[in-house]
Amino acid sequence: MFTSLAAVALTVCLQQREPAEQIYDRVSPSVLTLSVEKGHGSMAIGTAFLALRPGIAVTAWHVLKGARSVTAKFSDGHEARVSGVVDKNVDLDIALIQVESGDRKPLQLAVADPKVGAKAYVIGAPRGLECSISDGIISQTPLFNSGKLYQFTCPVSPGNSGGPLLNASGEVLGVVSWQLKDAQNLNFAVPVGTLSALKADKAASEFQAAALTDESTSPVVVVADDALLGSVVEEADMTYKLEDDGTGINALIIKNGSADVSLFQYSKDGKKGPTTNLSINVGYQTDRPVDLYRINAFNRSHRFVRSYRSSDGILYIEDDLNLNLGVGRGNIRRFVTTFMDTVDEFEADVLQHPRSGSRAEFLPSQPTGGQLCSSVTDNQIEALLSECGFKGKRDTDEDGATRYVFNIGPNEATLCLVGDNKPTDKSTSLTLSIGFSPHSKPSVERVNAFNDEARFFKAFLDEEGDPFLVADLDLHGGVTTESIKEFIRGFAKAVPVFVTFVLGG
Repeated sequence: MFTSLAAVALTVCLQQREPAEQIYDRVSPSVLTLSVEKGHGSMAIGTAFLALRPGIAVTAWHVLKGARSVTAKFSDGHEARVSGVVDKNVDLDIALIQVESGDRKPLQLAVADPKVGAKAYVIGAPRGLECSISDGIISQTPLFNSGKLYQFTCPVSPGNSGGPLLNASGEVLGVVSWQLKDAQNLNFAVPVGTLSALKADKAASEFQAAALTDESTSPVVVVADDALLGSVVEEADMTYKLEDDGTGINALIIKNGSADVSLFQYSKDGKKGPTTNLSINVGYQTDRPVDLYRINAFNRSHRFVRSYRSSDGILYIEDDLNLNLGVGRGNIRRFVTTFMDTVDEFEADVLQHPRSGSRAEFLPSQPTGGQLCSSVTDNQIEALLSECGFKGKRDTDEDGATRYVFNIGPNEATLCLVGDNKPTDKSTSLTLSIGFSPHSKPSVERVNAFNDEARFFKAFLDEEGDPFLVADLDLHGGVTTESIKEFIRGFAKAVPVFVTFVLGG
């Protein structure tokens, strides 16, 4: 009898509400800020927390997706080594990582669902601000395709993903996963009960070392069909469904958080079946005006992708890949995963907004051969420029990176060679750009209209309002030398179109 009463008393005590400062002091030592280096060299911030057993941390899978390396920092500033992924469930957006945690204790997990209206807290790294706490309530426990979620009002931002949603006793209710943007505090966490689907005793697998390897021997692809694209998407740990766009052309619809990303083939002449061109995009419908200057700023600061507002008011982010002259299979995979990573940044930086629009196409005509390479040296680029009929003057930019300056007609263009943020004599991506300083500055509406019509290139205005035309080429997954030359030639062909369309002359 006394034992039973003691147990009841202990349970009541544990369920009493603690002051936020006490919860923070007790929980924050077991919360980590994750710095994630993605396969294409960009960085992402997320959160994790110790749970289940010593040396295991829980986070959201989308934080780790495409990771080449991960470092972790505890609230006291101690940096911990992350060995790799122990287990994951892509559909539930949860993952376990192995981390050197010392004598830090795993957090206690809640055993019951919270009541709607119950007090809640989140600890994480919003926008990189490590170990920040916010409070709110559980506003609902809705059912989605992946199962039950906890909807909560604690303010969160990019960087909170993977962190703990806590109850008033400091127990973990869920793993912070995603939010609806065009809304106020519509945030969602995956219940901790789903962690039972993961095995914490598995051996950790290292992060994608393949992102650092030379894929120049991977199969060369010059045409793509639904089967090939589907297998590439699955290799990247993503799921998809095939949908007909109404014209008999299939699109692979890939789920990325709350957004549906379309990956599809298209041909210059509108023919159906396997083609030599790929496009990937996601669109957002909005009933409010879109700030074109925010779109322009996004285009200015992000490589490989293009964003614009279509003529019917739909806000797009998209990218294109030309297979005509041969790319490596790994390059198609990177094309998809790089885009997915950038979509998250687009949603955070530009607002939200689904799709359409015809576009002018600058496409090469004849597929040929060429050696497949995943990096190039300065001498190789100089030779390729020469083969395209351009004399490049070698130079370095303010960061010490090699670039070549050459003329396209009367205009001076720049080809920059970009490495992987590590000492190397080889470059793994290329950027072509050309800028103008006209007396009459073009409008941001005109630049947006060009991006609505163009493929493979994008335009933007710099801080002074001067227009630029830019194109990027990723070599990591393998690109033929003929494709690199066509990249250069295609850009040269696009310059006079840009001058006429944007500058009006």
